[in-house]
Amino acid sequence: MYAIHLLQNYSISTRRLPSDDDVQRAREERIRLLEERNESERLAKVELASRVGPLDSPTRVKTEVSGWRPTVDRNILVQAQELNPLVQQVYQVTEYIRQARIAGRDDEVKSLENNLKELEQALNNAQQTFDS
Repeated sequence: MYAIHLLQNYSISTRRLPSDDDVQRAREERIRLLEERNESERLAKVELASRVGPLDSPTRVKTEVSGWRPTVDRNILVQAQELNPLVQQVYQVTEYIRQARIAGRDDEVKSLENNLKELEQALNNAQQTFDS
């Protein structure tokens, strides 16, 4: 008697397995929800693209970027490979200064000019010790 009572209580408290129809309905519902989400994301992207507009200039995007990074002209590096490493650095820093001025990055220009002065002093010191 105790065993029957226990089994009845246990069977009431446990969940039944879903039928094949229930599983199929759940799959269809999930697919429908995924399709709705994908469609809403696609519409949001289209709306955002229409707000931004295809004719915005790339310079506007560049001004919104918080960082700035100068590029190195590889032709100058190839030509300057035979030079003293300090001279190479002077060439690179002067190119960075030119690019920073074009980009309107005054803080970087000041910092790079200070670096250029230090490099020129180091180059002069190296030449003086070489001449002695």
